[in-house]
Amino acid sequence: MGFFDIFKGKTRRKEVREAYEDAPADFPKFKYHQNPFLWDFKTDDAPCPCCGKVTGYIHEHTAIHEEEIENICPWCIADGSAAEKFGCVFNDVSDIDGIPPERIDELTRRTPGLSTWQDLDWPTHCNDFYSFVDYVIWPKIKQMGIEKEIEQDLSENDSDFSVKEIKKGLHATSSMRGYLFRCLHCGKYHLHVDLD
Repeated sequence: MGFFDIFKGKTRRKEVREAYEDAPADFPKFKYHQNPFLWDFKTDDAPCPCCGKVTGYIHEHTAIHEEEIENICPWCIADGSAAEKFGCVFNDVSDIDGIPPERIDELTRRTPGLSTWQDLDWPTHCNDFYSFVDYVIWPKIKQMGIEKEIEQDLSENDSDFSVKEIKKGLHATSSMRGYLFRCLHCGKYHLHVDLD
């Protein structure tokens, strides 16, 4: 199933809803990733290479490491044991001025990575990392009532695309992807866009 199945058809939405509803009560919560069931975990009977358990859930993406490390369970990501055991990270960061080391550790070593076309440098705001909210297309932004805020955000930040290009290109069948983030402190939304 492809990325754009998030936006069209009922199949992916149904799978996400069922996975969320069936998740055990102790399924980890991630500060910087509000809905990991969207696209970043899937149900699977593969054993986790870190703890060796079959938890029923695996991370869909490989960890950032010189070797591919796959099928890590959410619990081993959340408690940092996968990062510790394999010396890997799950997210890249470079703009870390003023961000406390414990927040950097939580994002890079204890937060699942996102499904992106290009490498994502996780955005920051209010001396912290934004929290990932959702993969979005422009109609979803309009539906949420945050179109003006996102237009303002895009005009203030360096983007490879104009607001007009993003509004035209960010739809269910294009190769442009939208990643919606929200500041944990002030509530400001931020949109990151990339292409395949």
